Amino acid sequence: MYSFELFPVVHGCGHALGEIPVPDRSRSASGTSHFLHVRMTRHAISPLFAIKTLVTAIVKLRISGIIEEMRTIRLANAGLAFLLALSYSACGRKGDPIPRPRAEPQAPEAHWVALRQLDVTLPARDARGESLVGLEQLRVFYLPLSTVKPNSHDIVSKGEVVVERRRPNLPPPGKRMRIDMSDLIRPQGWMVVVAVRVGDVAGPPSETLVWLDPAL
Repeated sequence: MYSFELFPVVHGCGHALGEIPVPDRSRSASGTSHFLHVRMTRHAISPLFAIKTLVTAIVKLRISGIIEEMRTIRLANAGLAFLLALSYSACGRKGDPIPRPRAEPQAPEAHWVALRQLDVTLPARDARGESLVGLEQLRVFYLPLSTVKPNSHDIVSKGEVVVERRRPNLPPPGKRMRIDMSDLIRPQGWMVVVAVRVGDVAGPPSETLVWLDPAL
């Protein structure tokens, strides 16, 4: 009776009598192909068992080779995915993906045309000198009279908003509008007008206006 044993032999080397070379798909660290030789030895077993042992060994070798190929494919796919991720991130860096912050609008022009009638000219450009597409709001700030005349920025920071106009009730940039303040009741004080862009980007205030006593 015969049985079969598997042992590795470097490709190209001879094999002894009674040894059957079976290709091994795996490679050594040096990249050299190997063969697994099947050696027949005498034991007290049946030929059928020996044949089953040989077939099992060949199947295991083929499965091992398939697993190695699958591992190589997975590594290649991982490398491809990495390269695609790099190219995608590089594409994202082209141009200017972050929109440039909006510049504040220039100060509007305002003056009284009557006791409670305010004429306002909206700014046509922003602080960079670029044309404005539109404005979001127009605010009128009021600050009560004090012993010292405040500057326009103090009126904005310390005062209150007494009149507000929003789109679509605003004319285009550079155009004039009339604000009727007949119903506003406030003691004598100061006023300024501020234009506001989308995103609550407020520009500098207009020149300081005098709000006269309502009794007049």
